Amino acid sequence: MLLSELLCSSLTSVLPEAKVSIRITVPSHGVSNAINQTACRNKFRGPVPESSTYLRKLTSLQLYENFFSSSLVNDIGVLTKLEILDVANNKLSGSIPSLTTSLRSLTRLDLSNNELTGKIPQLNGHVTTVHKLRHLRTLDLSENRFSGGINKGIFMLPELSHVSISVNRFTVFEVVEFSDKESQLHTLDVNANRLHGHLPVNLDTYPNLTEINLEHNLFSGEIPSEYWSRLRFSWRSLNLEYNNLEGSVPRELNKTLEGVQESFEHNYLICPQGFQLCHGQRPASECHGGDHN
Repeated sequence: MLLSELLCSSLTSVLPEAKVSIRITVPSHGVSNAINQTACRNKFRGPVPESSTYLRKLTSLQLYENFFSSSLVNDIGVLTKLEILDVANNKLSGSIPSLTTSLRSLTRLDLSNNELTGKIPQLNGHVTTVHKLRHLRTLDLSENRFSGGINKGIFMLPELSHVSISVNRFTVFEVVEFSDKESQLHTLDVNANRLHGHLPVNLDTYPNLTEINLEHNLFSGEIPSEYWSRLRFSWRSLNLEYNNLEGSVPRELNKTLEGVQESFEHNYLICPQGFQLCHGQRPASECHGGDHN
């Protein structure tokens, strides 16, 4: 069995207690030639090893489903060849290190299901720390405690196809109009935050976008007419339930949404009679455009 396979399976049968810390030993004569560090699905605990940053040729660092705590390694930016960083399902805290922007080869960044806090770091105004990650395809920051704004710089990454920032404490959602070059964004999930204001009309400008989840937020106002058009032709999934949305749902949607997964439940919408995906609307007299439980 390969070491990576061993470390990604339960160590209970090898180490009875398996509640150990992991330490990486680097040869004194130089930098290790290791290109893949994997220690997933175990009970490793303690901080992420600082010695990980000595593996300058590392292309994949996967430490998901453990009990690592403390913060991410501050010097992680020296791993310029890193393509995959996956530390999901741990107990990491603190903020995203600013040097993450130096990981120019990164294609997948998964920090989900931790206890990370603060804002997504910014460089030069509204440019986020991930703005320079031009090869990034998957970004998963879900199930943490991030707050502030979901910055528009994220959506300017040319190869980004999957974004999940759900179950956090974000309040602002900025979506830039994408007109100068074709976006690869396919899936967007920002459910269960504290996002307020109107739904972002600019989502209509992302030609490859097909799956959108905006449910369990505080969005108010009417659903943009552009959304109805995209539902008829290209969007395959749209979830808007549990917001503060008002206005009327077009009657013709009953006939044109075959094969599309969507939900508009638990808003203040006026829905066509018999429209199955619009149940549970709250009375307009309760609509104040504010918070809801």
